[in-house]
Amino acid sequence: MATLESLLGEKLSEALQEVNSYIEKFVLRSLNEAGFGDLARSDESGETVLDCESDFDVLSVIYNLRATFRSRYEPVFQALVMDELDHPHAITLDDLCLGFSGHFKKKWSEFSETFDVFRSAMLALPSWRRSEPVMTATGKYAPLPTPLVLFQSSECQILLVGGLPVGAIEKINMSTDDDYRWINDNCLYAIIEGPFTAPALDRVSQQVRSVLRSLFSAFKEFDERPIKLVFDETGMKFAGCYKLIPDCLAAYFSDTPQKKKDSMDRRIRNAVHLLVEADRQEHDAVGLALCMSAAEALIGKKGPEIAGMIADSAATILEPELARRAAAVAKIKKLYNARSMLLHGSSVAGEPRARQEARLLASSLLIAMLERRKFVAAAGFDPETPDDLQREIQKLKFKPGQLTGVSDLAVRSLWQTETDAP
Repeated sequence: MATLESLLGEKLSEALQEVNSYIEKFVLRSLNEAGFGDLARSDESGETVLDCESDFDVLSVIYNLRATFRSRYEPVFQALVMDELDHPHAITLDDLCLGFSGHFKKKWSEFSETFDVFRSAMLALPSWRRSEPVMTATGKYAPLPTPLVLFQSSECQILLVGGLPVGAIEKINMSTDDDYRWINDNCLYAIIEGPFTAPALDRVSQQVRSVLRSLFSAFKEFDERPIKLVFDETGMKFAGCYKLIPDCLAAYFSDTPQKKKDSMDRRIRNAVHLLVEADRQEHDAVGLALCMSAAEALIGKKGPEIAGMIADSAATILEPELARRAAAVAKIKKLYNARSMLLHGSSVAGEPRARQEARLLASSLLIAMLERRKFVAAAGFDPETPDDLQREIQKLKFKPGQLTGVSDLAVRSLWQTETDAP
């Protein structure tokens, strides 16, 4: 990935010049049809330019005509800038498009001059900003002695601050009135700092809020105790499952290019995105489907009998006792089949419960994959590929024990009651 400065270069200039040339021709034709053809003249090189420096009305017409061509230049900015830009994005696609339509109002004597002015204006847009507090979790939390760094890049950082009564924070980012029911409890909230445009910081704040609230909610399923902090030579950090939150944020804002071959980092990133979207859904069927899609994103592979393959792999990863694997496979396959039925319009009894179970399963697989990745890195091995992971799963399929590095998780309760029944 790259910085904004490196992306606003020659490649983008050439692409925009082609777009600008197309729009120029349309504008000139439109002006001729509107009776303003006398404003067009030929320059020394023989190219047609507009002689309307002081004609505000005509310039307004040109500006409005250009604004209708966003569909021409928006894909250029998306492909050459936004898709390659470091995360979190310091600028938005809308910032770039508005900048283009604002600076390229008419053809100047040299396109490069126009582009240089546009480039300088875009580079000056992001400035150092600090977000308003972003609510992430509520409950009985001890005060954090110092802000905890959850994410840090070369440009920005995301801090966790908290332990204050919710009512003591006057400016807090709450989405619904329901949040105020925690008025007597404590809260944890995030602060984002770094060079952003105002719209870009708003967007990142919304993303951070969604991701952290989703993760805190999910990890409560595995550790109902108050969030604990530990100190070591590297400083303060989370204990228990919560220690994986920075890894999830790193995956969510990962710079993995869209065209890069399959990797575990990319799969973790996709799964986090899917779980965040699942938590936003009011409809249980859609939430369940997205949770199972997240599970598939983590351990799926191409081939027939997707439901069976997902169930076998998940059971091998999450259930260490060989005698309980069959029950685990049956339960996971049942959830996957419920997803298929709901997507095809059929109703399923107990949809809310099925959604909760699918969320627990997907969260467990996410934790397992993050733990596995940490183990592989700590052992000094090369990053594990999805194919490597599948080979390890197959080796363990008919043996007791868990995938090395993965801890025993509460998800086992979904199928243990069935195997424990007399």
